[in-house]
Amino acid sequence: MLDLDSLFAESPAGDLEDLLRIPGYMWRGRGDWGPFADDEAGFRKGLLDVTAIANTSIERRARRVPREKTLAWLAFAGWGADLEHESRPIELTRAGLVSRLSYVDPIPQGLFVIRPESAADVAWFWTCRSLGGECYPLEVGQSVLNDVVFGELDSKGIPSGPTPAPNVPGPPRLDVWGWDDLTLDQKSQIDTWVVGQGGTVRGLGREHAMAGAWFPGFEKVASRSFRKEADPDSLRISVELPAFPFKDLGFLPGIVAAEIDFHEASGLDPRLTAAVPPHRRHAKLIEGALGSAVDHVRVSAVGPVLGVQAGADEVTVPLASNLDVMRLLFDDPPVRTSQSDDGKFQSRVAEMFGGGMSGALTQPGIRAAIERVADKGAGVTLSELTNVFAKARGDWPDRIYRSRLSQADYDRAETRRLLNSGLLIPMLDLQCTSCRVVSKVHPNDLNTSVRCEFCNEDFNLAIALALAKPTWRYRLAAHLPSEKIRAMLPAVAALSVLSAMHVVEGPPMSHVLGLEVTIPNRNPVEVDVAAILHEDDWTVVLGEVKSHHPIDQNDVENLAHLQDLLLEKETLSVVMFATLKLEFNEDERNLFRTLIEQTTRSVERNGSRLPIMPLLFTQHELSVPWGDEAHPWRWRKAGQGGIFGTAIESCRKNLGLIDFKMSKGGTEYVWSE
Repeated sequence: MLDLDSLFAESPAGDLEDLLRIPGYMWRGRGDWGPFADDEAGFRKGLLDVTAIANTSIERRARRVPREKTLAWLAFAGWGADLEHESRPIELTRAGLVSRLSYVDPIPQGLFVIRPESAADVAWFWTCRSLGGECYPLEVGQSVLNDVVFGELDSKGIPSGPTPAPNVPGPPRLDVWGWDDLTLDQKSQIDTWVVGQGGTVRGLGREHAMAGAWFPGFEKVASRSFRKEADPDSLRISVELPAFPFKDLGFLPGIVAAEIDFHEASGLDPRLTAAVPPHRRHAKLIEGALGSAVDHVRVSAVGPVLGVQAGADEVTVPLASNLDVMRLLFDDPPVRTSQSDDGKFQSRVAEMFGGGMSGALTQPGIRAAIERVADKGAGVTLSELTNVFAKARGDWPDRIYRSRLSQADYDRAETRRLLNSGLLIPMLDLQCTSCRVVSKVHPNDLNTSVRCEFCNEDFNLAIALALAKPTWRYRLAAHLPSEKIRAMLPAVAALSVLSAMHVVEGPPMSHVLGLEVTIPNRNPVEVDVAAILHEDDWTVVLGEVKSHHPIDQNDVENLAHLQDLLLEKETLSVVMFATLKLEFNEDERNLFRTLIEQTTRSVERNGSRLPIMPLLFTQHELSVPWGDEAHPWRWRKAGQGGIFGTAIESCRKNLGLIDFKMSKGGTEYVWSE
């Protein structure tokens, strides 16, 4: 669960140091021997011994122990004085922890060859072992470790474990990863042993050990739900931990992994996120949790994982900065990220409507009403606002989730929502009783006596209201320019559409509007919408969004370059182009087709390989209700490929894609005329 890498050293040197200096690899526990620290007068600074779990017992068997313990031995047997000591990792894991059922086949089952004192090989073995517990180490040359391993396998047979695939007919097979590094005598001995077991040997490279495998995790030893209300400005969330079912072993019994699963997180500062990608380099964003109760941090696909003492009652989980999350995606120290002024403005407007993922600005009626106000500096009346909204409402209200709401009630409710957002400022038309000039007065300036802006005479408010019927008008706050408003509308709408792809529980996706990425030797690039879809394997979406202006070649090349940088770091990414026009023009379509045909990147989804195409959204996709059958989240047809399947379907709808055929020589595309 904690992906332990440093086997026995906190300040290593040489090969191990090179491996562990990568962010997230160092074990930060307080024990002299890292995760396998022994007790010191009842204070255990390493991992909790699994025998401490209630109702757990370990079979003790004496075995030979080498005088000098190698890295491979430590990974296999732990730091105990002998194997009778209850500290052997494989035995303890199997006895105290139960792996969740994995639906991915195969999981590593076999022998992993470890070269002399190779920290990288040991780390690979450790990871393979964690997937199923049926992976065993084998050192190059003769060693006590090899004798112990085969002594155990004599009683168990060829390593095997539960697998989702049907039983394959034929003799059992022993996979040996790193086969070519074994001596001829070792290969002969293995062949002889396997034949005696009625099986066959398959020699493979180490890189194949994890092919198609993933860690399903362990069944929870203890868990509890929590609900926490925090101040919107809070930088941390305090979480109560479940009571751990362990035997009474003292004040500090040892470290366990506490995995925090946020089912929902609303009302957070839009600059912060609880959805941190499960990459090693992102663990540093929650290192603020390290303190008196936390010894280690990781990030899993579920959420933060903290190494805490088993007796701890509570932990504090830091929220991460969205800008830092985006910066670390590129895994390149010189890369810098910031938010543009337009992006900050758009984020603030989004918060006025309940956040960038509320879906408010996917409603064409609200967008049309805002545009009308932006076009009229003097403001518009409530009746005009309501009429504009009603004419442009499109397919709203949502026929599934707001089916009981009449169109008239919907118009009134959403118009009031717009008025209460704070984006519009009410102004009262008042006619001066002296010069008869009409002035627009803010409510804060209304008093029993009002001063005319034109003639500078004071007049009585009550008399002015009696002489002429007052009219309320609504204008944009701060006299915002119309172009600024028009650029904001599609950006927030596109973000809402992306958030609607998330159809299960979880925290809001990490996102930034107006993300500026500065890369050495290249002009800064502004990404209108950047978001990380944690439901789609943490795929990063980089979007260029326009209101009515065309998307040009520079826009396409900039996003394609950033996408390539992410894909080179094995971070899944897709680019998005969105517009509030009814369709893309011919030049834009040619640009998108060229981008697709020049891209060689692909992704595997559910056993099918799909080309990585751009997401293309027009006014229709940015305006359809979430419950409508035409909403993009319901497009999962192209091999059920998640967001990549949605992108392919968007190219069918908005780019004239008819079909594609992938082969070793490349991908052929068929387009409509």
